[in-house]
Amino acid sequence: MITSILVPYDGSQSSVRALELAGDIAAKYKASLTALHVVTGGKVPSSLEHFAEIEHLDDEDVPMALGERLLEDADRIARRSGAATVTTLRSQGDPASEILGKAADGIDLIVIGSRGLGELRGLLLGSVSHKVTQLAKCACITVR
Repeated sequence: MITSILVPYDGSQSSVRALELAGDIAAKYKASLTALHVVTGGKVPSSLEHFAEIEHLDDEDVPMALGERLLEDADRIARRSGAATVTTLRSQGDPASEILGKAADGIDLIVIGSRGLGELRGLLLGSVSHKVTQLAKCACITVR
């Protein structure tokens, strides 16, 4: 039985689709849904530089502000997709480790997008979704 679902969310198209699927599953099973955004260190992606300009943020403020905005979007998408109970969490660190750590807290299902907003490094070192699906103790669905 599925009672709790975790969806890592970074705003990428595959994470949006994962959230929509997870919302649908949550509705069918009356499961709780947790959207998790992991803030990583490092340079702000060029695709988000415009966001920083509009919001008048320093480069170091962008990841946290973006995380809050993404989690607001995640809550709206999950509820629109049918989830009745939605929790949003933000953490900081290595995405795969943070996702797996949260999943160890009694999560029954992880629904994860196949490609996030990560750089080319993910292709060379292995993607977050691949690491999570290989190491998670619970069921996983990878969404393209």
